[in-house]
Amino acid sequence: MNGQQKSKPWWQDALCMVVFLSAATLIDGLLSIYVSYVNDVMAVYILAVLFISLRTSGYLWGILASVIGVIGTNYFFSYPYWDINFSLRGYPVTFFSMLCVSLITSATTAGLKEQMHRLTAEKQKMQRLNEINQSLSSTGGMEQLIILALKYLREESGSRGAAFAPVKELGFAEDTILLSGE
Repeated sequence: MNGQQKSKPWWQDALCMVVFLSAATLIDGLLSIYVSYVNDVMAVYILAVLFISLRTSGYLWGILASVIGVIGTNYFFSYPYWDINFSLRGYPVTFFSMLCVSLITSATTAGLKEQMHRLTAEKQKMQRLNEINQSLSSTGGMEQLIILALKYLREESGSRGAAFAPVKELGFAEDTILLSGE
């Protein structure tokens, strides 16, 4: 593994988004029975965007969930109910703010996930370099050192073989040849 996150099919991300947004809508529906304040409803959608951003690949799904959350809040939980209307007093600012907070949440979460994947890859590289360093420092002679170095070069490059031609100045006999392969 080279540190890249295995990408999953797009439909899994889409299903995740649909499940979280549906759950948010259901929770908001229950909340609206007891609370009539739109900001409480928006908070649940923003949490759904956060969870979607954590569970999906890239930025697209969080951004899409942000837009759908704003429209869903307006359509289901703001006056006039079951209608999209962003023109009532206070609505443009409220819904624009919700969209901004959702987008920032989505972008920040996706960015943090990317950083985590890069750090994991770097950690794996450092562990591998440490392993190589320990192996190289415990070799018992130039020939073993070269054999081990060729082995690691072959593994790291992903090639199936490595070759070594002797260098007389290093103390190898003229007929010393190492071929390594799988």
